[in-house]
Amino acid sequence: MKYLFFLFTSFFSNYALHAHEVNKAFFVVKKQDHSIVVEAQFPWTLRNALIAFNPKLQNAKDQLEFKTSFEQYIISNLILFDAKGIPLPFRDVEILDKREHSHQNDFRITFKGGSVAKIKNTMMFNIYDNQINYMKVQLDDDHSNYVTKKGNTTVNIIEKNDHRGFRYAFLSILGMSIVFAMFKIKMNYFKFN
Repeated sequence: MKYLFFLFTSFFSNYALHAHEVNKAFFVVKKQDHSIVVEAQFPWTLRNALIAFNPKLQNAKDQLEFKTSFEQYIISNLILFDAKGIPLPFRDVEILDKREHSHQNDFRITFKGGSVAKIKNTMMFNIYDNQINYMKVQLDDDHSNYVTKKGNTTVNIIEKNDHRGFRYAFLSILGMSIVFAMFKIKMNYFKFN
């Protein structure tokens, strides 16, 4: 029984250590009406990233100072671009109350615009060289996963809904195959006659 208790305790303590890794953040990017919404989950060290971004926060007494700095931090480190390469304007950030763990912070970040083609995500790179940002992008029926880290801070969003190039290539290959098959049949016909 002691061994079972030890094994059980070891497993859950290891799980708890990995569940709150300070150098990992998670993002879900969605379309919502005429906006792009990013649901972000940061470790508790987000506060350290904000203080590194704006050292005046070390002595801040007002939550408004943190909110203002956080908005500036988002504008500098989470940039969404449309298909023309124009950054989507930042609209708002709000705290979400769906905390599963006390060691994380959940936010909803909203940008003006209806589509996103590229994302630059350097959130928390200012405090961790090994920071990894996991992004799940859910645009219409397109669900893709991306990762940003130092040396790879930008991802191009591939919209799977636009299959025109694939359709044209498929139809061309199909057409050439039919022509080739007809030519082959004719050649075989003349060969036997």
